[in-house]
Amino acid sequence: MSISPWTGKLSVGGVTIEKELWDRYFSPEDLADFKSGKIMNDVGGIVATVGAIPFGYGLGYVLGWRAGGGPTDHPSYQTAKTCLWVGLGVMVAGLAVGIPGSVKMNRAVKHYNTSLTYQPELRWGNTENGFGLAFAF
Repeated sequence: MSISPWTGKLSVGGVTIEKELWDRYFSPEDLADFKSGKIMNDVGGIVATVGAIPFGYGLGYVLGWRAGGGPTDHPSYQTAKTCLWVGLGVMVAGLAVGIPGSVKMNRAVKHYNTSLTYQPELRWGNTENGFGLAFAF
């Protein structure tokens, strides 16, 4: 089982698992961990994205103002600086919520993967074309 880092979808053997079927793969404790981790990860991503907007505006304005040699006591420069720091703070808050959620999701997936009865192994062995590295299942 794995989680797509971009979409956050679960898959087993390359086949996406729908949300309604998660309980078939996880124990009740791991399912609760995975669901709460998914919510934390989603909320953290949204908050970080919202913080990135004022951060990007402030950063672009401050860098442009500095490159143009404008006075740093101008009110619009001060506003852009405030946007930069507020946006950075909101982004950090979003990451502080999202990263532990991702850890909870990965822990639930890891419990599932270690509970499997077989573990694939890479070793030297016979292959279709002779002798070489082979996966043993």
